[in-house]
Amino acid sequence: MDAAPTCLRCSGIPLNLTCTRCGKEAYLAKGATCWRCLLDDLVRDLLSGPDGAVSTSLEPLAVAIAAMPRANSGVTWIRANPRVRELLRSLGDGTVDLTHEALDNLPRSRTVEFIRGLLVANDALPPRDRLLANYERWLQKKLEVIADDDHRRIVER
Repeated sequence: MDAAPTCLRCSGIPLNLTCTRCGKEAYLAKGATCWRCLLDDLVRDLLSGPDGAVSTSLEPLAVAIAAMPRANSGVTWIRANPRVRELLRSLGDGTVDLTHEALDNLPRSRTVEFIRGLLVANDALPPRDRLLANYERWLQKKLEVIADDDHRRIVER
């Protein structure tokens, strides 16, 4: 007896597990669509601009999310976390600019930092010193509460 895996057709199992979109044999998520295609559709829907297409600057992010090792986990992550959907939608429609400064102006969260990391890792945003950026944000908040102008100037230096 040969224990080598076989394709569905060769195994004789009368079940169709072929994705109608990509044509690959895979676990199907919705209808006859695999998890990978479902994740790709979900991400592209969220990142689409007013014209219905993903901008070239956000394409690396769309590809990176859709290519994650476990597509079903990606679908769950997006569906279960409204912050992910909101951030992706805001990037797609241009409400949030594709800059570190725009992401810095959002409320700090693991979601924002994770998406920022994906953007940097996939060359959609330039790399930056994360610790320095965190320090500069912290310093700005501290300077705002120093009432005495002379003291604030000393700390700024």
